Amino acid sequence: MKKFLGTLLLVLFLSACGSSDDSNEEASAEPEEEVEIAEDVEESDEDAVDELEIDTSMYEYAENIDVTDALEINDHITLMIDMPESNAMGLAFQHAASQTYDFLKQESAKEAKTIGINVRQDGAKIAMFTVYPDEFEEGPEAPMAQVVLEASNVEMALPEVEEYAETTDLKFKKE
Repeated sequence: MKKFLGTLLLVLFLSACGSSDDSNEEASAEPEEEVEIAEDVEESDEDAVDELEIDTSMYEYAENIDVTDALEINDHITLMIDMPESNAMGLAFQHAASQTYDFLKQESAKEAKTIGINVRQDGAKIAMFTVYPDEFEEGPEAPMAQVVLEASNVEMALPEVEEYAETTDLKFKKE
């Protein structure tokens, strides 16, 4: 008897849900409008993400790059650049500094007040410097690494990196 009543209630419920074609069409029309609105929101979110995207493709010598985008919080970007162990520490530093030249040309970098560059090899930090994009001036007169270093403060560099910089005439400001 319970099964019969349960089945009867289920049939009545299902028939009530599908009793009128007009009401189903109206009910199904409303969710479609909501879906269209949701699609518009998704598209605008994608546009916003594209505008804030930080491109690191210029770091062709890097094995890996971790980006921390804190532009909305404190106008800062941090890059953790992992360079191959096969490069000498000084050369790895020079490659990172040279390729930062192209990094600074993009809009997201221009929006930052500071950009932290951390150069690592085999998981160990070999150099760390902060670039001030407002001080960055493009120009063909000096090597790209030197132009970047002129707009930067070097917080940390291992002795091997400092020796390499001296022998290659790369001059940097230290805090």
